[in-house]
Amino acid sequence: MAELIRKLKFRMPKPRANSLLYNRWVLYAMFVIALVNLYLLAMSGDYKYVAVFILVGFLASFFSKNMMVILFIAVAITNLLKVGMSAGRMEGMEGKESSEEEEEDSDKKKASSEEEGMESDSKIKDSKNKDSVIQEKKSQIIEDGKELLDVQAKIVDGFQEIQPYMDKAGTLATKIEESANYINELNK
Repeated sequence: MAELIRKLKFRMPKPRANSLLYNRWVLYAMFVIALVNLYLLAMSGDYKYVAVFILVGFLASFFSKNMMVILFIAVAITNLLKVGMSAGRMEGMEGKESSEEEEEDSDKKKASSEEEGMESDSKIKDSKNKDSVIQEKKSQIIEDGKELLDVQAKIVDGFQEIQPYMDKAGTLATKIEESANYINELNK
C-alpha cells in the first residue's frame, strides 16, 4: 500500500515555479488591479464594497497562501456583488411600471397633504381669534426652549461629574507614557 502511494506521488505533476500562479509579474499586475479597484470604490463612496473587499481578502487568506489567488478572489467577489446589487436598480419595462405606480402614490400623498393644509388654513381663517393661535404657538416655543435649557443643564452637570475621572485618566495616560519611554530607554 505504501509503495502504491509513493508511486502515485511520484507520478503527480508538481507545480512549476514559472506557472502563472507563481509568476512575479502577474502578481504585480494583480496587485495593481486590486489597488485601482479599491481606489475607485473609495472615491465613488462605496465604502461597504471596500469593507467587503477587505473582508473577502482576509477570509481567503485562511484558505490559500498564494497572494495572487487571494487578490483575485477579493476583486472578483467584490465586483460580482457590486454588479449584482446594481442590476436590481436598472430600469427596464418592469421597473417602469413600478416607478409609475410610485409616482401616482407620491402624487396622491401630495394632494392629500395639500388638502390637509387647506383644511387647517380654513380652520385658522374661520377662527375669530388668530391671535390666540399665535399665542399658543409662542407659548409652545417657550416651553420647548425651557426643556432644551433643562437638557443642556443636565449635560453640563454630567460633564462636571465626569471631569475628575477625566483628570485621573489624563494622569494615568501621562504615567503610562513615562513608563513606556523608560522601557524604551532600557531597551536601547
